Amino acid sequence: MWPGSETSVRTQGKGTPGELAAGDDRRADPACWQLRLLGAVGARRGNLEILHWPLRAEVLLLARLALAPDRAHPREELIELLWPATALDVGRNRLRQVLSTLRQKLEPTGLPPVIAADRQCVRLLPGTLSCDAVRFQELLREGASAAARAAYGGELLPGFYDEWVLEARRALAADWERLESAQAAAPAAPALLPAAWTRSFGLAPSLTQVSALVRDQRLVTVIAPGGAGKTRLAAEVAHSFDPARTARPAFERVAFVPLADCRDATDIQQALAHALRLVGTKPLEEALLLLRQAHGLLVLDNAEQVIEPLRGLVQTLLQGAPGLHLLLTSRRRLHLSGEQLFTLAGLPTPAASTPAAQLRENPAVALFIDRAQGVQPDFATDEAPLPAVGALVRHLQGSPLALELAASRMGSMSPAELLELLQADDPTQMHHSHLELLRLDGAAEPRHASMEAVIAWSWQLLDAPQQRLLAAVGLVAGETDLELLADVLQVPPLRVMRMADEAVGQSMLQRVGQREHARYMMAAALREFIHERWPADDGHGLRVAWVQALTRRATAIGGTGAGMQLKALLPASLALLTLPALQREAPAALLDLVLALRPHWESACMPLKLLEGVEGLLSDHARAIAPERASVAFELLAYLRFASGCAGQAHAHAQAALRLADNDPALRARALVRRCWVTLARRRAEEAGTQSTGEAPRLALIRQALQEALALAQAVGDRETEARALHQWGILSGQFEGDWVAAEAAFARAQTLWEERGDTRNAMARLRSRAQCWTHLGRFDEAHAALAQALQAARADDDPLGCIDGLQSLSALWTSQGRWEAALATSQECVALCWQQQHRHGLAYALWSPALPLAQLGQPEIALQLAAFAAVFWQDTCGPLSPADRLALRRTQALARLQIGAARAAQCRAEGQALRIEQAIEMLAQASPRTSTGP
Repeated sequence: MWPGSETSVRTQGKGTPGELAAGDDRRADPACWQLRLLGAVGARRGNLEILHWPLRAEVLLLARLALAPDRAHPREELIELLWPATALDVGRNRLRQVLSTLRQKLEPTGLPPVIAADRQCVRLLPGTLSCDAVRFQELLREGASAAARAAYGGELLPGFYDEWVLEARRALAADWERLESAQAAAPAAPALLPAAWTRSFGLAPSLTQVSALVRDQRLVTVIAPGGAGKTRLAAEVAHSFDPARTARPAFERVAFVPLADCRDATDIQQALAHALRLVGTKPLEEALLLLRQAHGLLVLDNAEQVIEPLRGLVQTLLQGAPGLHLLLTSRRRLHLSGEQLFTLAGLPTPAASTPAAQLRENPAVALFIDRAQGVQPDFATDEAPLPAVGALVRHLQGSPLALELAASRMGSMSPAELLELLQADDPTQMHHSHLELLRLDGAAEPRHASMEAVIAWSWQLLDAPQQRLLAAVGLVAGETDLELLADVLQVPPLRVMRMADEAVGQSMLQRVGQREHARYMMAAALREFIHERWPADDGHGLRVAWVQALTRRATAIGGTGAGMQLKALLPASLALLTLPALQREAPAALLDLVLALRPHWESACMPLKLLEGVEGLLSDHARAIAPERASVAFELLAYLRFASGCAGQAHAHAQAALRLADNDPALRARALVRRCWVTLARRRAEEAGTQSTGEAPRLALIRQALQEALALAQAVGDRETEARALHQWGILSGQFEGDWVAAEAAFARAQTLWEERGDTRNAMARLRSRAQCWTHLGRFDEAHAALAQALQAARADDDPLGCIDGLQSLSALWTSQGRWEAALATSQECVALCWQQQHRHGLAYALWSPALPLAQLGQPEIALQLAAFAAVFWQDTCGPLSPADRLALRRTQALARLQIGAARAAQCRAEGQALRIEQAIEMLAQASPRTSTGP
């Protein structure tokens, strides 16, 4: 083929290659079109070239007419050939569309007609088009063997596998073979290079880099997963060095050797002989004789399945032909000295923020659109589907083959619909797998007919230990490291490292980070392949091994600097914890993992679905779980349920924890503290600051329970529970009894205990509690310094709940000082973080904070709406408003009413009560500080 172009038809300048029929170019008539069908598809007339054929039907129709130029072709016959089993009326419409497209190409303004068509038949007008395949047969009949040999540019219509094409191709190939046999003694014809008939996208950077490597290095291997475009890249490199196309060629001979069908050394040598047009019985010796005579480039394509026999042959070629350079494409490397690797990545994908108007410029999007237009010509003629296309190519990670397979679906679904199916959590509910969606029936190359076939080709090249290593990675989500893999597989880390490196070399794993701290990840398609193919019994065993390994890792991490380390375990942990089979068969092991991840749950909460799953685990498998483990689990669930806004369930879980603790002093101390925590949190929401009848006895009971918990914890040396009990003691003293000095002292003792344990996260939480005490005591500078320190530590430790608590406390500090703009900005950040973390209880607290600053800053309407919504949301989440809350609400309402009047204020309150949570969050996010205009 000629070099690609962005347009379908271009004007050819002087000095470009000659006519299509290279062996008989003196007979070419510039007044008619010359059509090339052998080895590639293209057309030229004078200075015009047709390089781009968006529709396969265009090529097939023109080829059918050209191969029988003297015949009138019935329309019904053409319809059956081009679109078998299609309804006649549909076929007639399609034929008219393809004829119109062909005429636009072949009969532009100023040129005579080429195609004649009436209601019954379609034919070529005499003398308007010549075809290289027809000319080849004419030369054979004339006995012009040399000219016929030169005219044969390769197989007929490469890449087209329609039945009639295959029949015509076989007939031409038989003629060629007879010609070859008759001319066996003649000098060999130049080797043929593969030609592509589709446009390439995003190939230029890799083409430049690989070409430079091939020019400077004698052995270059391009490695990448199947479908990444290795063959296309290698073919383009070969063409760029083709002596027939280069004025000053870097290589005197270039040959392309496809190895996809080879299985042993004999097959490789036969493929080499065929590519070099050798006819003797000793192909390797003849190849060396030929290759050592010139500075040549040999491309060995698709070598992964013959790496072992190929390794010796490559060494022989490089040693026996000093001027020879080799370019290999493979899914794994040769491991030879001097081998230069080039890893071919997928096409770059657009960022999620890329404007729709710029998406067409992205290579992955451009490829998808080009291939989609092959099945639906009007695809993406406007910008409407482009955002979905951008999301789809990101999901497919820019894999050219995956993009082409996905594009083939555009005749029956939209990009958004396909993306939704590919992202479905359980595709089996839709009666197909994700891999099944990426399939093209009737593909030219069976190995590339689907993503499943691509993966299966690589999978069968692995030995059993390598397959089990990949199964261990693929059966869970996220990234993993060598130590975890070694623990799961119970294999020495050094051996795991060697196998993982081999898997990376075979493009089955991707390494992330430096080698000594490497983490490994797997493409989604391979992960699904493993889920579908790996034996169920071993899959269950591997998953249980993962649960146990993750539990050991999480336990070893503990609470010290746990944030980022525990977060790295979450993708795998969440995938395992939600598996129904494991919940049935390994409930105790799953519960151990839940408890080992406690520091994370306490900081970032637990997804509601998982929270419900753990509750079901404890309910359905009570006999399989030891009472002491169940007590600890219920104690944790009490905290998590309260954070999710379910105070009643939280209290029930705290009671269950205390009941299951029985007489165990450590468990009883922990359960007592949790029950006190839930009770105080509920009463803080409902009764803080009041002295209602019966409150004193209730507080006395809580104090008595905390005293018992402290004594038990100190007796068994449980410093963690002692610190938690002191925290509740401080809340009781400060928020319920107004003794902020005693509260600060309790928090200080708790902070010291956490620091002695090396738990910075909880130590900073108690520093925040002390800062709240200092705020109430008017020690604002100390409070601000402490909150700034704690907030910085929470952000560094990736502690979202620590950030929420710190922001809420800081907002209260700014409000107490009348620093309204700072209070509003801090409240906005706090609410946004609560919303992001789905922390409903924190959101209920945070939504109270911005109303008064907004009213003070001259935004009374927003202040009233948010205050009204916050009151409703609080009552739905936490219960009745406390007297302190009602007082704060009245203060905001009074200030706003002075600015806008009673009638408008009442209207704003009604509007706020009707808001949805999303609307309230958006309203606050858009509020900006303004200078107060009110009193």
